[in-house]
Amino acid sequence: MKSRKSRRLSKLLKKKFYGGAICSPTRKASGGTCYKDSELMHIRNVWNNYSSDKITATTTREIWKQLHDKMKNVCKDENCWAEQPFLHNTDLKSSFAPKHPKSWNSNPNEWLSSVDILSVMKQYEKAYKCFKFLGPYPIDFDGEKGKCVEREMCDFQLKKYIDKGYKKIGFVFNTDPHYKSGEHWISLFINLKTQEIFFFDSAGDKVPSEIKAFVDRIIQQGSQLSLNIHFDQNEKTHQHTSTECGMYALYFIINMLKDTTNSKKIKTTRIPDKDVFRMRKRYFNQA
Repeated sequence: MKSRKSRRLSKLLKKKFYGGAICSPTRKASGGTCYKDSELMHIRNVWNNYSSDKITATTTREIWKQLHDKMKNVCKDENCWAEQPFLHNTDLKSSFAPKHPKSWNSNPNEWLSSVDILSVMKQYEKAYKCFKFLGPYPIDFDGEKGKCVEREMCDFQLKKYIDKGYKKIGFVFNTDPHYKSGEHWISLFINLKTQEIFFFDSAGDKVPSEIKAFVDRIIQQGSQLSLNIHFDQNEKTHQHTSTECGMYALYFIINMLKDTTNSKKIKTTRIPDKDVFRMRKRYFNQA
């Protein structure tokens, strides 16, 4: 049976996590923290090398509490610990979801940039070894008249990804060409387990010709590998506001990856803007 002190500490840890930092998808919060036991001990040891105000705790729960108490004047959550100067040579930031741009603090529904999208997707690549993310790419990724804009797409070979053990591949595209600033985010998902390629535009528009040509190439490559890959697309209007297309692209890929949705559900049941807007606080930490 837990002591009163232990229960208070557990409550503090739980409150701290759920009211504070969001873990990377590679981590599951254990005891209310995104850090592994070994990382907490490492932070303690580095702290003790730099500070005369030593951390004397030996259990990870007590180490966490002492770190929290000693850094509470400069850090509102444990994500901030990894950014402190005394830990500059350690790689602890990957324990947490990426931070959103500071501009979101005054404009919380700001459009996602390619950097925002990539920072989230790269963490899901690490969390799911069967998953590969490609993009974000402009709509003219294949170029014109033999000119290639994105070499990885021009030279795409399905067999290469299969040989590396990937079962699911996600793509994000912008409907603007590479020489423009960006207009609308759309996405594509390959599930080799179900032998399906699904195109998703939150506005419900049909697949652009550039992406359809790419899909046809993949289907042909799959046929040569004895795969009967079929294509489908969303034609339902999910997005009603003008700001959340990037979040819809992330939401679609992440939930297809986790098998928490499927193409049939996406085609028939609307995902409200408010639901994907809320996910900003799940996919990103506050800056």
